[in-house]
Amino acid sequence: MILQKLHGLFLGTLRRQLIFGVAVVHALMMTLFVGDLTMRQKALLLERQTEQAVALSATLATSSAGWLAANDLAGLQELVEAQRHYPELQFAMLLNTEGRVLAHTDRSRIGLYLLDLPKTSQQTILSKTPALVDNVVPAMIGSRQVGWARVGVGQREGSRKLAEITRNGIFYALTTIVIGSLIAWLMGRRITSRLYLVQQTIDEVSSGNRSVRSSVPGDDEAAVMAREFNTMLDRLDARDVELRTSEERYRLVFENSPVSIWEEDFSGVREFFNRLKQQGVTDLDEYFNQHPEAVQQCAELTKIVNVNHAALALHGAASKEELLAGLVNTFTQESFETFRRELICLWNGGTEMVWDAVVKTLTGVPQYVTVYFSVCPGYEESLAKVIVSLADITARKRAEEGLLTLNDELEERVLQRTAELADKNEELQRMNKIFAGRERRMAELKEQIKALEKMTTASERSL
Repeated sequence: MILQKLHGLFLGTLRRQLIFGVAVVHALMMTLFVGDLTMRQKALLLERQTEQAVALSATLATSSAGWLAANDLAGLQELVEAQRHYPELQFAMLLNTEGRVLAHTDRSRIGLYLLDLPKTSQQTILSKTPALVDNVVPAMIGSRQVGWARVGVGQREGSRKLAEITRNGIFYALTTIVIGSLIAWLMGRRITSRLYLVQQTIDEVSSGNRSVRSSVPGDDEAAVMAREFNTMLDRLDARDVELRTSEERYRLVFENSPVSIWEEDFSGVREFFNRLKQQGVTDLDEYFNQHPEAVQQCAELTKIVNVNHAALALHGAASKEELLAGLVNTFTQESFETFRRELICLWNGGTEMVWDAVVKTLTGVPQYVTVYFSVCPGYEESLAKVIVSLADITARKRAEEGLLTLNDELEERVLQRTAELADKNEELQRMNKIFAGRERRMAELKEQIKALEKMTTASERSL
């Protein structure tokens, strides 16, 4: 929570980000500068301190060599006391070759022995720190060592100057940060004030004023962004006009189509499908066989978004509200069977289906329809937009039924005529049989007559 507040305080706006960035950069640069300057000054002061200690001890060794050889303690103490005028002197001492202190700026140390003297007769820096540079130099007469001169130099004045330099560096750093932040604030104000003009335009557009445009003069990034934003708004306006025109065209086609069109939302059915799949259901047809009430549940989950005038006319409704209020009365058993087929089609990944079905008007009159079911492109996953069209084929169905009835009547008449013809044929066959018998009888009579005539002729000849 605190970090969020700090983030908002320092980085909440572009202006604050710019000021904070400039301040951080200046702080880092000045910190590095002051740190580097301080380190360099410390190193320089230490070198000067070392040079002074070496020079002072060398001078003391040279001037005290004769006194050390003569073992003139009073003269040696005077030489040591003469070094006190040096402001950074911590101590000065003269020792014999055994390490016994013969003279010291602190008289209480006279007579003591030092054990840290170098083993060889050469100038040696025993300690080299800002607090103390301890240097020892052998006192020589010719090539013979007669003692040691040891000087310790501090850095009180140098430390004071270094602290002053550090304080001044920090002051300059803070001044630079403040001045840099002020300049950044002025620059940020100029930059963000131009961005705020674009933001005002965005706010106006968000509030519904699509005609407003940004007016940012110049050729900098803010002006370019404003022009690009204006161009985007112009394109959006043109696209909105095209969209409204297309929407109006779609609505005209939708409302005035002679085919009943229903715009439906099956997103609730999709969620129902997902729950079934999570439960392990793989065969929706079998699931419906075991749970027939699930079809009615899916019908309740389906939302009717819109219907056209042809849908009202098909179901005999005066308004969409009347149709939706009495929608349950328009379903038949075949309607539920068709809806079940649609659900199985969607479950299996299908997006289109054509099927004949029967619906009813609000007054219960059956209407024969061809159902065309289609998922709109882009909504295959959510099923939020599905178009269902019902083509009224009642007249065709009734004509087909009339043709079937006429065909049945014709078949009946053909059967009757066939039966009558069969009866007539039997009568003809009977008459044919009668006429055939008569013809045979006449042939027999003719034969008998011919035989009689022959007999008569023969009788006449015999007489």
